[in-house]
Amino acid sequence: MSALGNSTFGSQALTNNTGDGNDACGYHAMSNNAVGISNNAHGANALLSNTTGSNNAAFGNGALQNNGTASGNNAFGALALQANTIGESNNAHGSSALQDNTTGDENNAFGNNALL
Repeated sequence: MSALGNSTFGSQALTNNTGDGNDACGYHAMSNNAVGISNNAHGANALLSNTTGSNNAAFGNGALQNNGTASGNNAFGALALQANTIGESNNAHGSSALQDNTTGDENNAFGNNALL
């Protein structure tokens, strides 16, 4: 691995990573990250599909799971922003908050199932 400053805990976490400054903790956390930098993923499948997105924070099983290229998102809670693919600068706090958002930018959801 040629990347610098990464921390990994969990089976298959950060397995394809070449980006710097990432932190992945949990089964398959950020396992598809290619060049994304400064991401935090804590929980099984958190930021699983991330490839080039940077400056994302995903805390909870399945948080930001489908995020691919989007940056600047914060997801706190199981399945928060799970379907997000390219939506940027979103904040989801609570289980399933903004779970179905795929492309929307600059949304804020606070509470379980908020803006589901």
